[in-house]
Amino acid sequence: MESTIELHTKGFKDFSKQLANITVQLRTVNAELEKANQLVKELIDLKDKLES
Repeated sequence: MESTIELHTKGFKDFSKQLANITVQLRTVNAELEKANQLVKELIDLKDKLES
């Protein structure tokens, strides 16, 4: 039977892994948002050129 400290340590390690996974996912989302933002800027530039 695991001690309370061992259980807490295991829980903390699992939590740390989950946080690491979330961090990777957030970086991926951020990169995709940056790409989308760049596309929007390019579309606005094109629109401005067409209107001028």
